[in-house]
Amino acid sequence: MVRALGATLVAGIALAVPGALGGAPTVRPAGHSVASVDGYPQRIGFERSPAPLPDRPGPLAATFYDNDFGNGFDVAVTSHGDLWKLDRGPNVLSPDGTRLLQLQSKEHHARLVVHDLNDGTRRVFGDIFYLDASHDPTARYSLSDQAPVYWAPDGSSVLGSIGEHPHPSRVRPMVLDLASGGLKTVAGGVPAGFRSAEQPVTVRKVGGARASGGIVATTTDLRTGESNDLPLGLDHPWRGRPDSPLTASVSADGATLLLVEMRRGAYSHATLRMFSMADGHEEPTRHLSPLDRGSCQAGWLGSDPVLPTKSQGKPAGSVLVTAHGSRALVAVHPRLQSFCVQWAEGALAAGPVWTLFGTWPYLWTWYWWELLLAACVPLAGLLLAWRAVRSRGR
Repeated sequence: MVRALGATLVAGIALAVPGALGGAPTVRPAGHSVASVDGYPQRIGFERSPAPLPDRPGPLAATFYDNDFGNGFDVAVTSHGDLWKLDRGPNVLSPDGTRLLQLQSKEHHARLVVHDLNDGTRRVFGDIFYLDASHDPTARYSLSDQAPVYWAPDGSSVLGSIGEHPHPSRVRPMVLDLASGGLKTVAGGVPAGFRSAEQPVTVRKVGGARASGGIVATTTDLRTGESNDLPLGLDHPWRGRPDSPLTASVSADGATLLLVEMRRGAYSHATLRMFSMADGHEEPTRHLSPLDRGSCQAGWLGSDPVLPTKSQGKPAGSVLVTAHGSRALVAVHPRLQSFCVQWAEGALAAGPVWTLFGTWPYLWTWYWWELLLAACVPLAGLLLAWRAVRSRGR
C-alpha cells in the first residue's frame, strides 16, 4: 500500500507540474515546421533562470518581464507554459507566434532583428536600433520603448514610434516593411495597430498632448500614402491623465478601436472606451482594475480586448474584458516579479491548453503536491507502524 501511495504521488506530480520530471522545454528540430502557435497556457510557473531562447524553439504564445530583484529580463512562454530567457528589447510576437521582433545581441543599444522561431533564421535591420544609439555611427533610426509595437495582420510589417538621428528623441509613427527593410512615415501620433495589412492606424488628441477635448484616429494607406482622419464621437470628454500619452489598440478584424482611459497612477482603475472604425461612434464603455500601465499592448480575442493587469506586490495577469464582465486568462506564479504579459493573437484564438487548477491564483494551487507529500509522509509512517503492531500481535 505504501509503495502504491508513493507511485501515485509521483505520477500526479509528473502530470500536474510541467517539467518537474522532464527537464528543459522541447526544442524544435531543424526542418520541423509548425503553421502557428497552438494555444496559450493557463498557468505560468516559477523558473528563476530559464535557458536562453534557442534558434528553433517553435511558435511562442506570450512574452512578459521578470524583474528578478533588479536583474530583470524578458521571458518567452510556449503554449504549454515552458519558459525561455530573452534579452531586454521590444520582444513582440507576430500574430501567429512564429516570429519575434527582438534584438540582435546582448548590447544595451542593439540592432533590431526578426527571428523566425521555426527555422532559426534572422533578418537583421542594420540601421535601426532600440532606444538611443547615438554613440554608434551606423545607427540611423531608433525604436522608442515608450509606445507599443504592432505587427500587421499578415506579418508583413510592424508599426512603432521611431526617431531619426541626430534627433532620435523626436519620434514619429513609422512602418517597417520586413521584406525590404524600408521605413515609411505615417500620419498622426501614437501607434494603435492596423485596420488591414496596408492600413496602419494612429491616434492623437486634438489641440495637443494635454488637451481634453477631441481625439482623432488616422488611417494611412501604405500603397498610395493617403491618410484619412476619423474624429471619434466621444460620449463625454476625455478624462485620462493629461501628462500621459494615449494607449490605443485596433481589434484584429480592424473594426474597433480601443482607448484606455486612466485617471490615476499605475495599477489603477481603467475605463475602456471603444469606438467604431467605420464612423467613429463610441460603444458602451467597459472597466478593468488594476491595469498594467507600462508600454504593454492590448490583445484581442475576437471583438473583445485582452488587457495586461498588475497590482502592487502581486504577479502580473491578463484579463479578457467582454460586454458582460471579465475573466482571467492566466495565473502567474507569485514568486515571479512579473509585469506586462503580452500574447500572440493566434495563441488567444487557438484557446487555452488545459492545466490542473486552470487560472486559479490561490497560493496552495502552486504547492499542492508539496502539501500532499507533507501529508503523505506521516500517513505512510502511521501505516508502517500499524503493520508493525499487527505483525507483533500475530
